[in-house]
Amino acid sequence: MRQQNPASRGFYLAMSLWMAVIIVVGFWPTYFGPLPAGTLDLRPILEIHAVIFTGWMVLLVAQASLAYTRRLGWHRKLGRLVAGYAALMVVVALVATFAEFSARIAAGEIRSAHRFLLIPLVDLLLFGGFLAAAIVYRNKPQIHKRLIIVATVVLGHRDARIRLQWTFVSCAIDAVVARNRSRLRHVV
Repeated sequence: MRQQNPASRGFYLAMSLWMAVIIVVGFWPTYFGPLPAGTLDLRPILEIHAVIFTGWMVLLVAQASLAYTRRLGWHRKLGRLVAGYAALMVVVALVATFAEFSARIAAGEIRSAHRFLLIPLVDLLLFGGFLAAAIVYRNKPQIHKRLIIVATVVLGHRDARIRLQWTFVSCAIDAVVARNRSRLRHVV
């Protein structure tokens, strides 16, 4: 097995940290800012959703850190937990999505409710698909880590309400693919 360039390993750690920052900045006005001030006004299911999805970002950074420092045994052990955690995320997101849909219908916001229902369901389908593929390819790190990043981007680019992340990640992935094009032909 060929040794990976440390700069390339660092890219995934930097990317996970960048995505965590984007999530905090993006949700500062509606979640992270009001939380310590005691002015957070969310339905309980949305609070649970926020805590669990924040936990995903913590796990992403932890996993990238373990891979970066070559603690692959710990990375694999935690990965088993992360797979189960992702299933919990999908269930909670579905419950939160339908709860929000119902609340908007009850408020008479029919058009908003339908739009709100469709986008999260598509995001969850994409997240689940990319994550399932990442689990299938867990023994092929060059594919696995890219799928994890893409799965997280699917959740983060819309939920943080900042298009910057999607633009940055798209450019970064394009740059990595262009840089590693010859190697990728042998992986896939």
